[in-house]
Amino acid sequence: MREEHEKDDWDPLLSEIFAARREMRAAEERMRTLVAYGREFIKPHPYQLKQMAEATGMSISGTRSSYTVDEVAAVARRIGRQPRFRTDETG
Repeated sequence: MREEHEKDDWDPLLSEIFAARREMRAAEERMRTLVAYGREFIKPHPYQLKQMAEATGMSISGTRSSYTVDEVAAVARRIGRQPRFRTDETG
């Protein structure tokens, strides 16, 4: 479904729904970025998955898989440093 409508097709309700969806996606992206930062860049110990799960409202396994290597790379570029060395996947 396209957000851009011809002038005659413009619907204020659908426009607001599209806007809300954009905001939700942006909020989800921000949360993934923050989780990646908390798990991959905090030294000497990352935030625990249990803490992150409680904060995000996700399960521990959902939190563990909520961000990608691309998001970790984006955080690294943004803060100007590399992620910490991971010695385990628990936590």
